[in-house]
Amino acid sequence: MLAVLACAVALSFAGSASATTTRSPTATPAAVSQAEFAKTKFVFHAALAFGAFKHFIYDPWKAGDFHKLFSHKIALAKAALAAVFCYHEIKLAAGYVKDSKILSALFSPVTALASKLSALKSQLSSGNYNVLSGIQNDIGSITGQASKKGSTIGSTVPSLSQLTHL
Repeated sequence: MLAVLACAVALSFAGSASATTTRSPTATPAAVSQAEFAKTKFVFHAALAFGAFKHFIYDPWKAGDFHKLFSHKIALAKAALAAVFCYHEIKLAAGYVKDSKILSALFSPVTALASKLSALKSQLSSGNYNVLSGIQNDIGSITGQASKKGSTIGSTVPSLSQLTHL
């Protein structure tokens, strides 16, 4: 709920800031607001995907939760569910990054990440955790590139009920 509120506030600030800035004759208000909307939606969906990956997959793996005697099946079930959620959210983010002139250079890295995430559930189920460090590195790279373009991607941890409502 906090992420939705932050998104709404960001959109209202983007709208008020765009009303006071000077534009070139070729930039229409609708085009500028559409670009800002795409950028905001990309950041929103990427933050959900990255937060779910870190909280439900990467951190439990680093902590050894996938190998603990009694809780490993629960941790793996949460991780598999989070993998599907991450893939869904990053595919949505890829659509919005493609529509943003500022962030369109991230389209290729984001779609490459989406292809890695599409196979993640089956890899986790089979016990193949080798790809997790690479995915975490890709997330760090995308976050850094977005930051250089002026878009900070946070890490929003979805609740378990959000994970189940795709």
